[in-house]
Amino acid sequence: MKAEWFGPRLRELRERAGLTQQQLADACAPRMTREGVAQLETGRNRPAWATVIASRARPPRASGSGRGRSDGRADADTDG
Repeated sequence: MKAEWFGPRLRELRERAGLTQQQLADACAPRMTREGVAQLETGRNRPAWATVIASRARPPRASGSGRGRSDGRADADTDG
């Protein structure tokens, strides 16, 4: 599987959640910085798959409403 899709998908999901790069980095702290998020989104750096799997827990939404869906169920993957 090629990882070229990761950066654009990360940016798409971050923007859809209404998060800035800094907010996403803060939610992933201490392992991530804003520059680290930028490097992932632009493809200058690619994460190890173990990091991707470990980060499956959803960061807080920009509104501060908590993690995941408001009804407590997990979001369905739509990557087809």
